[in-house]
Amino acid sequence: MSIRSLGAKIRNALLQKSNAPLPPLDLYNLEGTVNIHSSSAYRDSRYFARFEPTYEDFKNNLELLVDSNTSTNFYKYGDGDYYFLKGEENGSARPGKRALSKSYSEIDLPRFQEESRKMDHYLCEIPDDDRIRFAETFPDKIISFPAEYSYGVVASRWIFKNFAKDIGIIGADKKIDLIEQLLKYPEYRNYLGLGNETPDLIRIPQKFACDDLDSTIDKVSKQIIGSRKKIFILGVGHVKSGLLTALVNIHPAVYLDVGSGIDALAGVIDIRRPYFGGWTNFKLPNSDKYIEIDYLQVDNPGKIFYLKEVTE
Repeated sequence: MSIRSLGAKIRNALLQKSNAPLPPLDLYNLEGTVNIHSSSAYRDSRYFARFEPTYEDFKNNLELLVDSNTSTNFYKYGDGDYYFLKGEENGSARPGKRALSKSYSEIDLPRFQEESRKMDHYLCEIPDDDRIRFAETFPDKIISFPAEYSYGVVASRWIFKNFAKDIGIIGADKKIDLIEQLLKYPEYRNYLGLGNETPDLIRIPQKFACDDLDSTIDKVSKQIIGSRKKIFILGVGHVKSGLLTALVNIHPAVYLDVGSGIDALAGVIDIRRPYFGGWTNFKLPNSDKYIEIDYLQVDNPGKIFYLKEVTE
């Protein structure tokens, strides 16, 4: 046994003895990220044997799509989407919580269900529970890539360094407002790798965007028409099930659903989210900016960089 293998064996034994979770396997590493999520899937080699090589395929695919200015979308599926598309009042899919204020009988749920089956690419996290739900929701669809890859390209800042001049961001208006303010600071821009480039920022209502899908599509359309950006990352909640198919027809670009990655950009990510363990949350000096934010989860914000007031 090599010294390295012996050291790993001892470390794991100590962790087990202390009841601390085992670290994720090297198999599931993504360059430039740290994963401290508690899921046992990241500690079991049977889930995805070619996790890292397929991540390179994913990034290469994005580069080809952007270079060719292909209009396509990547839909990230999670447990909240399972409940929303079934019309079950659970978690973020519960009326009055985040996605909708109305009951499911008052919105056009069949339209969301129909549009969700028309996506170009589907992303799903590797744990069994998520994939079982996906198979139930979309029995005739295949998972194109693990959803962890969409987190990885944001958490590593790879997507900004590679597409600085071509990227846009779509998210809840209050979080986009934060991002807009953060972009005024060179420390934040340098952290992302944007240089002097500025992303297009597209806003949707923070709350109840599913109440009136046509209204939400119209709001986005007015902001995005005329954009020259070739790739948009988005985290818009359950309205994506009806919005993503519309986006590819409104403006030709790659639309990549990164979910909570938008929270990271706004400086409000919990570092226990998959692959955001090494993320730095940048904070504006004015705390009033955070009063109206609908937080996903931020019990453990990890490293925080407090910005100083910009002086003219």
